[in-house]
Amino acid sequence: MKFQTMSKIATVIHGASVIGLIISVILAVLLTIVLIFGSTGFSENPFSMTETYLEGMTIPLNDKPEYGMGLFFELLWLIVSIMYTDLLRRLCSRIKRGYVFCDDNFKYLKVMGILSIPFFLLNAATNHGEAQLILQHANITGAVFEYSLLGNVSENLFYGLLNCGLTFLVAGALKMAIDYEKDSEGLV
Repeated sequence: MKFQTMSKIATVIHGASVIGLIISVILAVLLTIVLIFGSTGFSENPFSMTETYLEGMTIPLNDKPEYGMGLFFELLWLIVSIMYTDLLRRLCSRIKRGYVFCDDNFKYLKVMGILSIPFFLLNAATNHGEAQLILQHANITGAVFEYSLLGNVSENLFYGLLNCGLTFLVAGALKMAIDYEKDSEGLV
């Protein structure tokens, strides 16, 4: 792959990650305000719900449950997402400036791999909270809603470990290329 093509791809991903960071930080600030101050600043709690959405279906709720602990897990998930996206932004920024084979990129990839496990486990926690909300408060007639905590956690852990392993694989290949480049510079 030519460097110009790689630089253009890195520029697009860098731009998207900057936009994602801005949106994520705004959401994190709003969630933090609601968690700290509760719903005192609102006429009605904006996180109490009359319906929820699951896989494209709207499910009406019998009463208005508070989202409660789910907000805390959402905030943690958002913080890990911000950290992951910031590392991606830094990586792409270095690549688009021509620093492809450097130790910083290797470190960014390693940390991104490590962050993928809590990212997916927090995703499992938020999925569990949503499922409990549906099971306790949903008005479902003629439908069966099945949920398995073990299946949810194992699926998210599998994807977290898979993402971590693939990221470590790419980081290892990058480290080998960095070492090869340093060795070949010493020969010249």
